[in-house]
Amino acid sequence: MERPQLHVEPREEIGKWAARRLRNRGLVPGVIYGKTSEPKAVQVEARALGDVMRAGHRNMLLDLRMPGVSVRNSPTVMVRELQRDPLSGKLLNVDFHQISLKERVSTTVPVVLVGEPEAVKHGGILEHVLREVEIQCLPTDLPEQLELNISNLEIGDSLHVRDLAPPSGVTMITSPEEVVAVMAAPAKEEEVVAPTPAEVEAAPEPEVTGQKSERKEAEEE
Repeated sequence: MERPQLHVEPREEIGKWAARRLRNRGLVPGVIYGKTSEPKAVQVEARALGDVMRAGHRNMLLDLRMPGVSVRNSPTVMVRELQRDPLSGKLLNVDFHQISLKERVSTTVPVVLVGEPEAVKHGGILEHVLREVEIQCLPTDLPEQLELNISNLEIGDSLHVRDLAPPSGVTMITSPEEVVAVMAAPAKEEEVVAPTPAEVEAAPEPEVTGQKSERKEAEEE
């Protein structure tokens, strides 16, 4: 499968104000990290980066294209961190992790629950406890997600990491005993007990302010 390509350029200016100027020009400041190379400061078009991220998933592989670097020597990376403005959603920074396609990597992938448990129709409450797990594999074997079938869950049942079925070549790092999903019993409604006639008779009368006080003052006059 052909990997997405993303064009980046070396970034000369470093610092808070330089980064702000880049963003005003529609660019996103970034850094390429690698085990065998020094970090490289780069910049990328915000629109191009956004398009690539929307079309893929968080563990996808990207081939970066850089001026003066041949296709053969261009780095293959994963996006390790992508910062956005919490209000506008504007891309602020990106960190690329350069990888070797021949070396196993460790990362996390989301766990997606599939199926419709019959127990939910009878009041059962499905709790998705663990939403992502850590795995290790070659970069080319990275799954987008791991699915867990919950169709047969009954009230009181639970599924664990050991119930996941990772693809060939993928090793689970998260403990197999970790709980992924639980089908809890429905919450019991509190029973409302009506007061007895004796309790009603013994209950103090509520105090009424304002009008009662005015009426009492009128009677005293």
